[in-house]
Amino acid sequence: MPRDVRRLLIVHHTASPALRELFETVRRGAATDEVEGVEVVTRAALRATAVDVFEADGVILGAPGKDDLAACRELGATLAATVGSG
Repeated sequence: MPRDVRRLLIVHHTASPALRELFETVRRGAATDEVEGVEVVTRAALRATAVDVFEADGVILGAPGKDDLAACRELGATLAATVGSG
């Protein structure tokens, strides 16, 4: 039986005030009353799991590029584990 509510996962790494502002803008936009039937779930990049990704109907990734390689590597490992186990 299909769910009436879809889950949107926003995975983020907000290493700076500008990235925090971008994340908050995306989160607010996704959670606005004009968007119906969507549950917004947020996870920090270092806390996101393969289960989070599997349970989502859509994923938005937000992380700095080369400025924080550890967070990007961890996020990449999570996604690689997700793809590898699917």
